[in-house]
Amino acid sequence: RLRADLDTMLVVPGLQEAKDYTFDGVFEPEASNDGVFRAVGLPVLEECLRGYNGSIMAYGQTGTGKTHSLMREGGDAGVLHRLVTSLFERIREDVGA
Repeated sequence: RLRADLDTMLVVPGLQEAKDYTFDGVFEPEASNDGVFRAVGLPVLEECLRGYNGSIMAYGQTGTGKTHSLMREGGDAGVLHRLVTSLFERIREDVGA
């Protein structure tokens, strides 16, 4: 049995004790990599540029698009490609090149 709302999920596996999981967000299957980057990647990049550590983790069932969302190159580039591109654009702006 599974119940999910905006930021928590309750999993009741068989007769075992129920467990609550808290998460920051869930993207719809139709979400674009640009949308994921703007919601997750850009805020992490901003905080890293302010001196904080940052990480992004994609977790989910096999075949749900984690690698596509993080690593894809080309037209709908993944979060990692967009992060690196944005980082170097910020560096270029900072040094006035």
